[in-house]
Amino acid sequence: MKTAIFFLALFSAAWAFPQGTEELQFKRLYVDPLIPPENIISRIINGHEAVPHSIPFQAYLIITDREGRWLCGGSLISRRYVLTAAHCVDGAISVDVYLGAHNVQATESTRIVITSTSTRRHENYNEDNISNDIGLIQLPQAVTLNENIDVISLPSPGAGSYEGSGGKGTCNGDSGGPLVVGNEQIGLVSYGASGCPSGYPSAYTRIASFLDWIELHTDLSF
Repeated sequence: MKTAIFFLALFSAAWAFPQGTEELQFKRLYVDPLIPPENIISRIINGHEAVPHSIPFQAYLIITDREGRWLCGGSLISRRYVLTAAHCVDGAISVDVYLGAHNVQATESTRIVITSTSTRRHENYNEDNISNDIGLIQLPQAVTLNENIDVISLPSPGAGSYEGSGGKGTCNGDSGGPLVVGNEQIGLVSYGASGCPSGYPSAYTRIASFLDWIELHTDLSF
């Protein structure tokens, strides 16, 4: 049976850069660096603007490491933890976590920004073959949940495979962001082809394969 998969991208959520961060680059892995990247910062690709605050678990991340500052996505999986890709937090010194935002360029009463210095990438993450691409951000304090900030459920152990459809995929800036079926996050954005060309696959980390690791390093239990 085919199951509709909804990919929640930073651009489909119509999030723009925070003021003063236009120089930041997306932290992203590519499988084909020969394709010249396109400038997609200011527009949505094959999508539409989400209903404001309809994705309350989506997190927008500004990561600082020794090379500079980077942008990634993530998801709130408990009041204290954000799930993202290992390559997003690899070498991270600190992370500014935006929650409850629709347009991060605007000042919104629903938005909070929490700075964390506690990150974890999977100990077996391999940047050469892009395996075990999963990471965590621990927030310094538990967030208050409301209609604009909420957690996403993760799949049950042993969850099966799913089939995507409709020609949608990932693009620059989506790294670490959630892949959702129904009310469960089944994957997170790992890598794809540079420039986001049509006909190339998008690769996700399968959440069900890492539930033991998530349980070991967070306050969640499955």
